[in-house]
Amino acid sequence: MKNFTQLQIIVIIFSLSFYSTKAQTEYQLDSIQQFQYDESFMSLQMKQRTHYSYDIGGVKYTGSIDSTKVSGIWTPNLKLGITYNSDNNVKTEIYQTWDDINQWLKLYRTDYEYDEFKNNTLLTYFNSLDGITWIETGKTTSAYNEANKIKSQINEFTDPLYMILSKDRILYTYEDGNNTLIEYEYWNSTSGKWEMNQKTVNTYDGNLIMQQDNFIWAGGPDWPETPQSRQLYNYISSDIYDITYQSDTGSGLTNRTKIFYTFNGIWPLEIEYKLWENNDWLEESKTIVDYDGNNNYSKVSIYINWDSNLNSYALLNTEYRYFWSEAQPLGVSLKNLTIAKAYPNPFKNDLNITLPTFLDYEAKLQVFDVHGKEVSSTKLKPGSKLIKLENSNLANGLYIIKVSSKSQNEIFKVIKE
Repeated sequence: MKNFTQLQIIVIIFSLSFYSTKAQTEYQLDSIQQFQYDESFMSLQMKQRTHYSYDIGGVKYTGSIDSTKVSGIWTPNLKLGITYNSDNNVKTEIYQTWDDINQWLKLYRTDYEYDEFKNNTLLTYFNSLDGITWIETGKTTSAYNEANKIKSQINEFTDPLYMILSKDRILYTYEDGNNTLIEYEYWNSTSGKWEMNQKTVNTYDGNLIMQQDNFIWAGGPDWPETPQSRQLYNYISSDIYDITYQSDTGSGLTNRTKIFYTFNGIWPLEIEYKLWENNDWLEESKTIVDYDGNNNYSKVSIYINWDSNLNSYALLNTEYRYFWSEAQPLGVSLKNLTIAKAYPNPFKNDLNITLPTFLDYEAKLQVFDVHGKEVSSTKLKPGSKLIKLENSNLANGLYIIKVSSKSQNEIFKVIKE
């Protein structure tokens, strides 16, 4: 039986499903089809599909193409290309977007650098304002401890239009091999100092995380005694059973959401989401995972709209279908299949954000300007992997978009033009 942290449990459906083995036969994911309930048809309709590519023999995952269906016509949307260095580590990721005159235009690029231990020490980010040339917009510098565990990250981003620099830093502390403290700071250009922003405190029993407390800095002189949010983990033997999410809205920590897991021994069969209302846990949605005869994921189904009379969910809202083929052993991790994306970038009116995992509860989208001031904050509906920021009334310039929930925390640097 395997031990899982919260993030591993949520990501397992997508990030670990891309590569599977059974009786020495190995498989690679060829495509995923996404079906969404369409009220006009009163049924599931295929809305998006992703095709994955590999080099000769399937040794390395080299990219993907996302397509969307608009007015019955399939149109390319986003293209990812990946190159590798001599150590089989990712060297470059390049995203391109399909424009109105049927050609691929440059969107954004990430370059990777590594130390002698193959730790990723530097990420350099580039955007393309015209679809042709690259402009460097930022970098992430990481440092590692003697155990090759990350101990710090510094993110630096520059608005290519106004040349305004913003920086933040993340510090990691370990005890008995476990990551017990994560501190978030931002650079105050006026004072010339790093200033506290928020922190996460993790509590373990052996190697199992039992509690996670998230604090927001309120100006001091000390951190608040009560965390803004808390996650509580419950296990059966060493397998995760449920996670309870609590938050403080002004009167102390109260229950908000809970996620229940059912396993077939190792892999998840069901993930059920519940909301705390009227001092009881009420059903909100459920994810069911199906497998093919080779033990690969074949279908992920998301049900919503609990019917108390029928004691079941009334609507199959979203379905993902997986298609596999046999392949030689893959030489690199396929975590890149599920990285988050924000496109087009720069954007004029609408911004699309795709996530590696479904949004769970208390998810929100925050927009910050280049000075770190929050411009807007929006609650997001759980159960989705696609977010649309439509008809944006933001002024032109650089913005930091943060999508956060209990299971994921994604940050995007985007330009509104």
